[in-house]
Amino acid sequence: MRLKKPHLHQALCIDRDASLVEEGLAYPIFLREYCEICACHSYLNLMMSLEKSYLRTKLDSLRRNQKLMYLLIGGTNTLAGIAIFSLLYWILHTTWHYQAITVLAHFISVFNSWFSYRCFVFKSKEPPLREYLRFNISSLLMLGFHMFGLLVLVDQLHVHPLISQPIVVLCAVVVSYVLHAKFTFRRSL
Repeated sequence: MRLKKPHLHQALCIDRDASLVEEGLAYPIFLREYCEICACHSYLNLMMSLEKSYLRTKLDSLRRNQKLMYLLIGGTNTLAGIAIFSLLYWILHTTWHYQAITVLAHFISVFNSWFSYRCFVFKSKEPPLREYLRFNISSLLMLGFHMFGLLVLVDQLHVHPLISQPIVVLCAVVVSYVLHAKFTFRRSL
């Protein structure tokens, strides 16, 4: 049943009678708006403003927590990297070695990772070119870690590359954070 919109003042001031709501003559309290006749805000507006301020407070505290932001942004970057590797592997596995696919996926993922870490995690104000070069050095070290991990898992332990790659990526999270915090995005003295 579709509700007929009553006069706004009626919707705000007469809502205590539930039968009006059931009969479609008034909106329930949570659907009401600002009433210019009695100058009061509805329950919805009050709850929305409380919810917005609560969410802002929570989001601000989340943004200030560098390690948590690193995990969130890093998780997003990791999923993107795994997706890129998987897609490239699916397309190229018949003609390319999985290590070559790893290198290609790495270089595709690096720029996105650098940008998101710079803007959302470390909030760096350093010159971007110098930082991007340091990020690439760190990323090349992590690429070596990934390739070594894949070599061990795939060639030595015979784990499929699509299972090995996420395992290696998850193991690299702590090393990568320390490397980026202490080297890539360090503040100049």
